[in-house]
Amino acid sequence: MQSPSMKNATTPRQVQVNMNNVREAQEDLHGSRRRADLFLKCFLGSLAVLAILAAIILPVSLILVLKPTYTSDTTSTTTGTTTTVTYAAGYTLTSSSTCVNTMIDFNNCGIVGYVCSSNYTSCSAGVCSTSPPVMLPGAVAAPGLNSSVSNIDDATTVITLPLNITLYNYTTNIITVTTNGIVCLSSCSNAYSNTNLPSSSFGGPTVFGHWDDLYIAAGTSQTIYYAISGTAPNRITTFEFYESHYSSPTQYYHFQIIFNENQPNTWRGGSATIGLQASSTGPSMTYSYNVANAVSYNTSLTFNTITGTFSAKEPANIYIVFTWYFLFLFCILSPYIDCQTCIPFNSWPIVKANWSSCSVLSDGTLTVNNINAECIRLTVPINWSSTNLTNCTGTIEIFVKRYFLSGYQNTSHHLWRIPGGGGIPISTLEFEAISVVGALNGSVSIYMTDKRGVGQSSLLECPTSIIKNFTACLPFIQANQYRLQQNTYTNTAHDLEYVLNVIGGKNRENIKSNQRVILMASSQGTYLVQRYLSVTQDSEQVDGVIFDSILPTDITRFIHGDKYLNYIFLDLFTRCSQDRQGCAKYFENENPLRSLYIYKMNEDFFDQSSCLYLLNANTVELANKMSFIFYPQMMQLLPALIFRINRCNKEDQKVLKYFLNVTQPPNEDEAPGYSILVELNNNLAELWGPLDPKETNPTCEYLKGISMNTFASTHVMPDIYCPIQQTRQLGYPTDQYYRKYPTTKTKLPVLLLHGDMDQALPVPISRHFVKEYSLVNSHLTYIELPRTGHTPTGASPMIDAEGSCGWNLAISFILSETFEPDRSCLNKISEIDFAGTTMKTKQIAMQYFGTDNMWDAEKTNATVINTATSIELTHFVLKFGIVLIIFL
Repeated sequence: MQSPSMKNATTPRQVQVNMNNVREAQEDLHGSRRRADLFLKCFLGSLAVLAILAAIILPVSLILVLKPTYTSDTTSTTTGTTTTVTYAAGYTLTSSSTCVNTMIDFNNCGIVGYVCSSNYTSCSAGVCSTSPPVMLPGAVAAPGLNSSVSNIDDATTVITLPLNITLYNYTTNIITVTTNGIVCLSSCSNAYSNTNLPSSSFGGPTVFGHWDDLYIAAGTSQTIYYAISGTAPNRITTFEFYESHYSSPTQYYHFQIIFNENQPNTWRGGSATIGLQASSTGPSMTYSYNVANAVSYNTSLTFNTITGTFSAKEPANIYIVFTWYFLFLFCILSPYIDCQTCIPFNSWPIVKANWSSCSVLSDGTLTVNNINAECIRLTVPINWSSTNLTNCTGTIEIFVKRYFLSGYQNTSHHLWRIPGGGGIPISTLEFEAISVVGALNGSVSIYMTDKRGVGQSSLLECPTSIIKNFTACLPFIQANQYRLQQNTYTNTAHDLEYVLNVIGGKNRENIKSNQRVILMASSQGTYLVQRYLSVTQDSEQVDGVIFDSILPTDITRFIHGDKYLNYIFLDLFTRCSQDRQGCAKYFENENPLRSLYIYKMNEDFFDQSSCLYLLNANTVELANKMSFIFYPQMMQLLPALIFRINRCNKEDQKVLKYFLNVTQPPNEDEAPGYSILVELNNNLAELWGPLDPKETNPTCEYLKGISMNTFASTHVMPDIYCPIQQTRQLGYPTDQYYRKYPTTKTKLPVLLLHGDMDQALPVPISRHFVKEYSLVNSHLTYIELPRTGHTPTGASPMIDAEGSCGWNLAISFILSETFEPDRSCLNKISEIDFAGTTMKTKQIAMQYFGTDNMWDAEKTNATVINTATSIELTHFVLKFGIVLIIFL
């Protein structure tokens, strides 16, 4: 890889990191013309004000450098001159008006006062040289990196500064620099092989000025310098890297990394990997990665970790008597001269889809049953709504993956699978993708993309658990406010639009006439796809859409979560009542609903003698545990569980204790690729607030009361969401698409699958969507699946058949010429096995009860009544023990 600094350059680069690598696509085309334009602008501007600048700057400069005069009477065989010069302490002035640092003893040519002739640019090890001079005034060599004896490679050294540096809201004065072009504010590494960012080798805030295999050549003035200038609170800390490349010792790399005390969380400074990151998992900003000449000579880049943006300035290369100092100063100060090199875009450039092979499974498995995977990473703007998108716009990376049967990747239908949940990565769907692609023999390939901030799409997640300790996450949230404010559903929808343009082509030129492009979203993913349909309503990209449980854009509020769950829990017991032989017969008077209320009353009123009290548990804990298994093929255990609580014999207590121990929540918090932060941020912004702007949000106590008075509840809303919402640290302003349906009428085929026992989104919600969306799309097909829970593709098991009815409906919709799904599987959806007689239910019972005998059926109703009476008597004894003793 070539250095962005020229070998014979006479000045250093100031470089800085950002996530923008779009610039490279424009550089070759516009580079020469831009430099010519800049030359003309800056040159003419310089002539226009040079007299004024010279009148002010030059006299001041002369006054500042007046120091005692030194005279050298020593000559040298090296071509040069012996002169008497006036210079500041530690410096001398060459005949070419270039400052040479004489404070660093191995950078002197002979003795103080000896300077090289004008055809040389610097002194190195006492020899006149054409290598770049050290430009940093008052430079101090970093300790331990003196190359007077031998080469120094892959080394690190610690520098203690007299002031603090702040990056990503992390503040320290203990800095580590590496010979590979890196400045670390926390944990560091001597890794020489550069990668894209974020890099797992660096655990804390890190600046990658020019991460490559650099080294300090022996016998030269090469090293890492640093200096502090100015006065508090406006001091400037500069690190100047003057090195060679390991494989090319004559190729000089010369750049600066600059921190301003009065501008924390920013730095200025330049190809290899150029960028910065907060930690090994991000966030990060990448200006370039393995891009030759990514930063032009004398370019200055400025990055701001608060806003997630950067700017680039590139002074013109004017080789005349005026030094670059004057031109650079002029270009910065003058509001009339445009030295900005950011190139505006009419629209974000659509790049070629360069797929590369990747593992099918996240554990590294390359292929499964001839099913392969390919991946691509695309760069998109952080904010699509910006009115001035340029090659300097702050960007993030979007990860895309496709699964296909070998040889069919260019002929199969494209099924874009959007996972549910706001922060769930596509890696959770990899086994589903393999199963579907394999079952369809190559006719369909699965395409997936991680949503922004999730998985491998510039992951945005707290380094510590946001659920367990929100306060500890606050510094990370505050440092990433700009990213979070732009991590909206609308921007994510535009990401999807851009990804489809790249893969399929702006005009579908990459899609054959017999191929279809289908979007299929589950649960919360349907909310995103609705937003996508709104932002693309005037330029449809796909041939069809499948909704797998719908979150309507206009009425969904997550504060009702436990209330909805309770509705379906009661529905389950109503169905138990209707199954006399399999369920109802076990309950007193064959009334499961009444027994459910008896359970609740016993546990509430007889709190110190109840069955759960004997097990050191309570109704809140049990309600939470039951919510974890409230899914088809597991929820049939719940009536038997309530029956055992009411009966509460020794075997029942053993089963209950087993259930409480083994039933655990899904492990999403801190799981790889998950972003609870993104999910909370999006949900609090768009799925929490009241439908009526005049209405206020309920208090946490109100929500807690709702959850406490349900039979099954997650307590997520009152215990997690509500306290975080009240801090007002998360969320973002809504936009014109919020709570609105598309207005442009369409005939896009849409299939909506919704379970009639959807515990997260009861059927009145889906029926409301059908009513509203049908006003703009008459080609909506709605199928309500019986005995099916949330997301029918995974919650509609069939009798003696693999797979689910939901997937059968979806696939037949995709492959049908008329987009008409085959509904025959609806009659095959499994009945609810309350009795526990099927092999599947026995296996589930063994998993959660520790026995495959759900009911322990030999027990009779009389036993139940007697046990309940015994519980009441026990309570009476405990409460009125003294009276009973007297009677005895």
